[in-house]
Amino acid sequence: MLKVITSDLKICAPLGERFRNAGVEFELLYLSAPEKQLKDCLAAELGGSADLFVIGESFFVKETVADVLDRQLVYDKKAQIDLIRVPEKEKKLKPPAEFEMEKLLLFPEDFSTFSPRYGYECASMGKYVGGDIILAPDNFDEALYTLDNYVMPYLATKQKFSTVSVYKIFGPEKNEIIHSLSEFKRLTTVRFFVETDFACDTKLTVCFSHSVAKNVKEKITEAVYAKFRENIYADEDCELEDVAVKLLELAGATLGIAESLTGGMVASKIVNVPNASKAFLEGIVSYSNEAKAARLGVSGISLSNYGAVSSEVAYEMAVGVLNTAKTDFALATTGIAGPTGASIDKPVGLVYVSLGNNHGIHVFKYVFDGDRNQVRVKTTKNALFQLIKLLKNKRG
Repeated sequence: MLKVITSDLKICAPLGERFRNAGVEFELLYLSAPEKQLKDCLAAELGGSADLFVIGESFFVKETVADVLDRQLVYDKKAQIDLIRVPEKEKKLKPPAEFEMEKLLLFPEDFSTFSPRYGYECASMGKYVGGDIILAPDNFDEALYTLDNYVMPYLATKQKFSTVSVYKIFGPEKNEIIHSLSEFKRLTTVRFFVETDFACDTKLTVCFSHSVAKNVKEKITEAVYAKFRENIYADEDCELEDVAVKLLELAGATLGIAESLTGGMVASKIVNVPNASKAFLEGIVSYSNEAKAARLGVSGISLSNYGAVSSEVAYEMAVGVLNTAKTDFALATTGIAGPTGASIDKPVGLVYVSLGNNHGIHVFKYVFDGDRNQVRVKTTKNALFQLIKLLKNKRG
C-alpha cells in the first residue's frame, strides 16, 4: 500500500491515473492546512506499515519528517552537485536566496536524494519501521518527474512486479525507445520505465509480474537487443565510466586522456570509479594551443592551418598521449563549448573526439546543441561511449 500525502489538489488526478495504470494500490490523504496537519498525520501513519509519498513545501516537509522520526537534518553534498548540474534555462523555479539554498541542501538523516529535473529542489527517500518514505517538492513538474522516474520504478520492484531487467542505452531518443516497445504496452504483466537525460543516456527498466510468461521475457529481450544492440552498454544499473573502467581492467589495458573543451571532465568521471588507478594512468588538460604543442607535441603547422578545433589536432592530441603517457589507449577531446569562439565554419557545439592505440586512431565529429555545460557533458559521455565500443570490439 502506498499512501500519498499532499495539499495540492491539481496533482491528485495525474497521480491517481499513474497508480491505477500501474496497478499500484494507493490511498490519497489530502491536507487542507498542512502547516497544522502534517505532523499529526505523519505521526499517525508512521505507526503503520505503508510506504509514504509526501508532496509539499520542501524545507517544511523535511523539517517535520525529521522531527517525527527523531532525526537530525544533515547536509547532502550529492544534492548540491545535482542542483548545479541542472541547466539554468531548464529550471522552472526562481533561484532561492543564499540562506534558502542552504535549507534546500538539508535532508533527514539517512535519506538518499534524487537528481532534480526542473528546479532547485531535490526529492529524497528514507526508511522507517513500517516502510519507505519519499519526499517530493511541491513544484508540480518536479513532483511528477520524481514520481515517473524514481517512485514508480521503485514501487514496481517492491510490489507485484518482482522481476526486473535493466538496460543502459546510449544515443537513441526517449520516444524512440518507448515506440520500440509499443507492441508490449498492453500487457498487464509488464511495466516499462524510461529515464533519459539531455545527452540521451538512458536507463530502461522492465518490470515483470510473477505470472508473466517466460516467452514474454524472451521476446522483450530480443526486441530490445534487435533495435538497440549497438547502443546498449550494460544490462545493469551503472554508468558509462563504470563499464569503461571494467573493460579496461578485463583487457589488462591502460588509458591516457588529453582534454581541451572538457577541461578534465572525462578524467573526473573515470576517477570516480573505485580502483580506476589500475587502468587510468594520466590525464592532461591542454586548454591552450601552447599547452597542446608543449605537452602533447601537436605541430604548430596543424594549429595554424586547421585550428585547435579540428580533426587533425584531435588526432595529434591522441598521438601525443600515447607517446608521453605510454598507455595502451588514448582519448582526446577538443571543441567549442560556447557561447563565444564560433565562426561560420566552426559553430558552437562543434566537437572532435579522438580515440585509439598505436595500431590506429579514429576521430569522431559531433555538433551538439545546448549550453556550455551541456556541450561539455555530451562530449564527455560520447567519448566514454566510444571508448566502451572500442574495448568491446577488441574483446570480440
